[in-house]
Amino acid sequence: MIGQASYQVVIVVVLMFAGHHLAHWELNRQDVHDGIEFYEQQGKFSRQYTIIFNAYVLMQLFNEINCRKLQGEWNVFEGISENKYFTRIWITTIILQVLFAQFGGAYVGCSGRGLSFGQWMFCIGVGAGSIPWQFVVNFIANKTSHLDEAKGGLGRFGVGNVSQRSSIHHGSVSVFSDDMKKQSIRSIRGRI
Repeated sequence: MIGQASYQVVIVVVLMFAGHHLAHWELNRQDVHDGIEFYEQQGKFSRQYTIIFNAYVLMQLFNEINCRKLQGEWNVFEGISENKYFTRIWITTIILQVLFAQFGGAYVGCSGRGLSFGQWMFCIGVGAGSIPWQFVVNFIANKTSHLDEAKGGLGRFGVGNVSQRSSIHHGSVSVFSDDMKKQSIRSIRGRI
């Protein structure tokens, strides 16, 4: 969770303070330096803030794909087509986001002229960047959990090493034995 949050905060802060370069032609034409000044002078929302909004929403949508696998699995796309509800909701949300960002204008706090093709590709790239970022987060988490287990800790999921986990699986959700759940609860209570 902290890994994705840090990625999103860094991207949004960079877009906020350096993102005016992405909408430079609109801002330079009005002789303003950022979206706030543009709004104060023009009374309209700038493309800079539309890019921030769009990139943020797309980061959330691509992170939904990451959230399908919560135990450090590497293939976040495994079984994605089997979950029809997820797929339909995800595609519907993408379509609504395109409509809001491109045609929503002042009604949704976006630029009335939408985004250019290059700006859309940038936003999609930033949003999709959350998937490889999750690989980095999983790699670091797996490395640190192995170090914790080697020192006698309970590892990443608080239930010991992989060989101690139950081998019973229902779909993509692992089922832990009652003893493992009790051990995990005791360790959590001991840390509080």
